[in-house]
Amino acid sequence: MKKNKILLFFPDGVGIRNYLYSDTFINTNEELILFHNFDPETIIAIKKNVAIESEIVIPDYKESVKEKFLRELICLSRLYSNYEKTKNSTLLSNWNWNQNRISKKIFYKTIECIAPFF
Repeated sequence: MKKNKILLFFPDGVGIRNYLYSDTFINTNEELILFHNFDPETIIAIKKNVAIESEIVIPDYKESVKEKFLRELICLSRLYSNYEKTKNSTLLSNWNWNQNRISKKIFYKTIECIAPFF
C-alpha cells in the first residue's frame, strides 16, 4: 500500500518548537518530507523525535532593504489600522519604537511617518 505524503514546511525555529518537538507527527502513517533551512545539528535533533523520511533544503535568502521596508511598513500600518478599529492603544506597543543605531533610527522613523497614511 502506497503511503500518503505530508510536506512539512518550516522556514524558522518556531515551527520546530510547536510541531516537530511535540507529539503532532508521532505515530503517523504518512511519509514525512521536511522542507527547511536548518543546520545539520538541528536536523539530527528533529529526527530523534520525528520520523522524517526525506528532506528538501530551502536555499539561503537575504531580504533586500526594499523588501524589509515594505514588510515593516505593512506591519506598522496594520497596527495603526487595528488601533483605529478597536481604539486599543496597547496594540501600538507591539512596534519597536526605540532603535539604537542612527541608520535604523532613520529607517524606522521614515516608516513611522508614512505608515498612518496606509
